[in-house]
Amino acid sequence: MRDPSPLYSDDQAARAAGFAGIPAPLTFSAALAHYAGGNATDMPLKMGLDLARTVHGEQRWVYHRPVIAGEILQAVTNIAEVDRKPGRGGEMLRVLTETQYRDAEEKLVISEYSLTIELPAR
Repeated sequence: MRDPSPLYSDDQAARAAGFAGIPAPLTFSAALAHYAGGNATDMPLKMGLDLARTVHGEQRWVYHRPVIAGEILQAVTNIAEVDRKPGRGGEMLRVLTETQYRDAEEKLVISEYSLTIELPAR
């Protein structure tokens, strides 16, 4: 990541700064999203959405504590909300999923929210 800070390479420096070990950079959660199981088309297909009309609406993360290098996190994704909104050409279906990343003690580390939108049929 090319950050010269010793927080990302020196365990003692990280612990002196109050971390439990070397912290993963905040952008690491974007990489986690790619390894949470499957690929970008799996969830829309499982939900029965038409991939030709499906777009990614937004993605956001809530950090409950820093991720520490070497940790193993378990990810579970659930549908958090489904709604319909008017759009150009008709009604859009919006599906919000929540992925919870938990540590070995099953404590919540990161919550990730991803919005998938199925555009109206033409």
